[in-house]
Amino acid sequence: METQQQTWQNMHGKIFQDSITQLVEKAIIRELADGHRLKVCVGSDSHVYGDAINYATAVVFIREGKGAFTFIRKEREIQSISIKERMLNEVNKSVEIAYAICSVLMLMVWKWRYTQTLIPTRISNPTLL
Repeated sequence: METQQQTWQNMHGKIFQDSITQLVEKAIIRELADGHRLKVCVGSDSHVYGDAINYATAVVFIREGKGAFTFIRKEREIQSISIKERMLNEVNKSVEIAYAICSVLMLMVWKWRYTQTLIPTRISNPTLL
């Protein structure tokens, strides 16, 4: 299996050299300073092109009533796998990123509610930042 991993970028194609944890922390601080209430979603998708599988993982910040922005990581793997394994890979990529940013979100006083996916609730006291 050959894997080519790119860095994080936004929807406009701007590439970031920071890690996802640094990007999330900076984004939360900036958005809270602007007075926005945030929700964070993490998800992945994939497409097969011949022998290549293209994966995309997104971290989406939803500003309540004020739009959204996202960070995207793209990966390309050269291998042949079943659709079930590919779907498990998508879940794995999403969970990997959710765990990576969880510590940042916890530091930012987010409370987590566990259902089928991790869903953040509103920040209870942004003045603790």
